Amino acid sequence: MKISVKKTRQIGLFTSIAIMISSVVGIGIFFKNGSIFRFNNFNDIGIIISWVFASLIALFTALSFAYITFSKKSGSGIAGVVDELKAPKFARFISILQTFFYNGILTPSISFFAAESLLMTTMPKDAPPPQIYQIFLLAIGLFLFFLLLNFISFKFSSILQNCATIIKFIPIVVIAIIGIVYGINHAQDSLFNHNNPKRLSFSIVGVLASLPSILFSFDAFLGVTSLQHKIKNAKKNVPITLVVGMFLVAIVYILITIGQVFTSEGYAYGVINKVFEYNANLVRIITIVINVFITISIIGVLNSFVIFLIHNGQYAIDEKIIFWWSWLQRVKSKHFKEMQGLVSVLIVFFVWIIIFMIISIPLNTDVYIDLLSNYPIVFFFAIYGLVIAFAFYKQIKLNKNKKTTKKQNNIKPKWFFNYEDNKLKNKVVNKWILSAWLIGMISCLFVFLYQFLYGYTIYAWLDPYNLKLYSFGLFYTNNVSIIPWVASLLFFVMIVFFIGFPFMNDAILKQQLLKKLTINNINRKDLLV
Repeated sequence: MKISVKKTRQIGLFTSIAIMISSVVGIGIFFKNGSIFRFNNFNDIGIIISWVFASLIALFTALSFAYITFSKKSGSGIAGVVDELKAPKFARFISILQTFFYNGILTPSISFFAAESLLMTTMPKDAPPPQIYQIFLLAIGLFLFFLLLNFISFKFSSILQNCATIIKFIPIVVIAIIGIVYGINHAQDSLFNHNNPKRLSFSIVGVLASLPSILFSFDAFLGVTSLQHKIKNAKKNVPITLVVGMFLVAIVYILITIGQVFTSEGYAYGVINKVFEYNANLVRIITIVINVFITISIIGVLNSFVIFLIHNGQYAIDEKIIFWWSWLQRVKSKHFKEMQGLVSVLIVFFVWIIIFMIISIPLNTDVYIDLLSNYPIVFFFAIYGLVIAFAFYKQIKLNKNKKTTKKQNNIKPKWFFNYEDNKLKNKVVNKWILSAWLIGMISCLFVFLYQFLYGYTIYAWLDPYNLKLYSFGLFYTNNVSIIPWVASLLFFVMIVFFIGFPFMNDAILKQQLLKKLTINNINRKDLLV
């Protein structure tokens, strides 16, 4: 009976791909494309190059992680990958950041964006815009709902993801097709028409400035590595999920972007308004239908994210990584074994959403939430690059050592993703795979280094008071713009916090050890300080 229960709780390849796609496709492509169009001055070449470039970065990153390794530890995610590479302190550093910084910032951000989408769908067109505090209340409600849903039934939550994944392709396909058809028949309105007054000159700075917003659309794809213990035949299916899922997402994103370029519209609803502007009633009906589908898809993103972060949170508690692990030892549930992780997620969520509320409510705008949601993406692409670089370095050393060993010691895969032994030292890594790692490593590090050395430094301070320099905000900007020097200051404050928090976390743990406040001893050698 125990075996059958375990099997029923595992998910197959299709569901794992559905969860991965559903966690990625949604907010970025539907809502952030407007800022990408503005960054590129509505230049068709710049917009498409931005998406193709970002898609290649994401694809090579997924390909790299698909081949490196994966961890058998429940909820470990990318930290588990690093732990398998025998870098325990780096793995600890990543796990702390993944739990508090990455999940902490993105969860309230995604909840807020989902709330915005829901309000856009349900509110009458002539109704006054909601206050930002009202959106925050709805965001908290949505988050708590999906947290409760996953507490009640992971299986039902997985079924919801399958449905959401199928549903979210409907508005994407519809918008892409009607946009392309309209653009072909109305060439004067297309950005491909060089005489279009909206279309301005190509800017490489615009392309590079677009990367954080676009990569927000791709991020969370590695979240599926936190669920390998729940995926059937994970050794094969997790890598397939990463690569196949990312490839499908990239194709879909580029397709809908081309449809939007054909209509000169950066937002999905703008495409509908332009194509059917001759019939106001038809526009109203189609907009409502499409918005419902978009809202379902975005809620699917939130649900996927909640699935991932509960398991990440539980891993941090089980491994005694986060300093409040000892406080949650008495929190137990026979029904839900990740109960401590769930409570940890609640703590982190409310810490960050209170910070967001303090910043956003007085200004009554969403621009700072949009800005802050880009920071963990940029910082974690640096982490991805460093992980790939470390794997690349280890493999080069292994290749040198293998020259003196017998070939029988290396296990050749039945096909690209299928391994009997998951250890990196037992894998056959040829020059093509090493090339993919090299491209993934350089691309990931470039995303961070460009923003660090130019995007939020030189570029921001060349014109520190130009309110048109950055294009942040989704639907409720209320005519508030980010001051460049403020964006730069926030960026570097977040970097200091990003690097410093893991050490602060372990300093607190060290003090708890000295005062014997923890229930079980932690090996002090594992701490960062």
